[in-house]
This record gives sequence, structure tokens and C-alpha cells, in this order.
Amino acid sequence: MTGSQPQRRKSTLTGKSFFQAQAEAETEAEAPVQAPAPVAAPEPVKSAAGAPKRKVSYYADDDENGRIRAAFMAGRDRYGWRSFTDFQLATILDRVEQLEQELNGGRPFEGVPPKGGQLGRPMS
Repeated sequence: MTGSQPQRRKSTLTGKSFFQAQAEAETEAEAPVQAPAPVAAPEPVKSAAGAPKRKVSYYADDDENGRIRAAFMAGRDRYGWRSFTDFQLATILDRVEQLEQELNGGRPFEGVPPKGGQLGRPMS
């Protein structure tokens, strides 16, 4: 390789004690500081249909979670899943289509709002 090595930068703290550096920092902190520019709130992710997507979750033990992640890793190139979320959504929707065929004559299920269905097991 030809050329010289880059010049080392000198530290502004060279030769100063901790207390001197702290006093200078406090002096600089007293100077007026401009407020940071406001940051726009992130927009919710929208589906292809244009409706915002909502986060949902499930509970699984470590072995089940490991199998789920392994299945994603094994099939992501073959099935074109770009993210773990894409994998989960495609997998669940495949099962929903099977249930619609089996239980609803192939027609799509009518949507149920969050917490709108029966929660928990039946009492009987």
C-alpha cells in the first residue's frame, strides 16, 4: 500500500483533569441550546388493501418458538417471506382459508372486532 498514515487527532482533554473538563462542559451547557426539530410520529404499516395492520401476539414455549423460527428460516427463500411477520401472516391466513372451506362453505368468515368474541373456554 502506498501513501502515509492519517494524522492522529489531538484530544481536547489532554492535560486537563476530570474536574477541569467537567467545569468546561457545565459552562458550555449554560449556553442557549436550540430545541431539536419535532419528529413526525411513525405512520402505521398499511396492508395491500390500505387498512392499517395491528400487532397481534400468541404464547408459545421455547421449543415451539424455536421450531417456528426454524420453519421460517427453512422456507423464507422458497416462499418469498421477507420478514418473520410475513411468514406468520401467510401461515395463519393459510389455516384460516382451510377453516373457511371446512366450516363456512368456502365463504370468508365475517370479521370479529378485538375482544368481540368469546374469551376463554365455555363454562359448561
